[in-house]
Amino acid sequence: MSEQTVIIHINGYWREGNKSEIKKSPGLFFVYETHVKEGDYALDLLRLIYVGETENIRATIMDPDGYNTLQKHIKPGNELCYAFAQVDSFLRTRVKAAYVLTQKPPANSDMKDPFPYDKTILLSTGRTALINPVITVKKNTPVSSGFSMHRLHNEMIPVRTAQVFSFSTAARRYAMGE
Repeated sequence: MSEQTVIIHINGYWREGNKSEIKKSPGLFFVYETHVKEGDYALDLLRLIYVGETENIRATIMDPDGYNTLQKHIKPGNELCYAFAQVDSFLRTRVKAAYVLTQKPPANSDMKDPFPYDKTILLSTGRTALINPVITVKKNTPVSSGFSMHRLHNEMIPVRTAQVFSFSTAARRYAMGE
């Protein structure tokens, strides 16, 4: 393997009740803890809690066991919200490892070994709330040395987003980058 620069276009955001509208495609998915005010179409993204990779994003996030596991990481009254990015199968594990190492989502407790790939640069575009838009990770970077934007503060600062999808066909197409 060699040095790799990858551009990741992240599509989102879908609330728990609308997650069945996410494409049946291979790639990465991002799970956030959110707070939604009653009657409000916007939501507050509080923190990134999980980054996953799969052959079928929709099937994976629809799994009730996964949902129950992720629910344990959010406060009562908050809900899960999803974003996704289509990523080629030969890059998915590498890209996920870079995101997990640098973002440190609490539900990704499975990564304990140093980064096993050559230098990897991720350029994240699209819906990148709470994700560093430019990430560089070098081979053998230990798990404990990753940089995490939201861990710099003792309290979480929510990111307000008015782009929650499922309300109209045009909005869904915009979220999908079509």
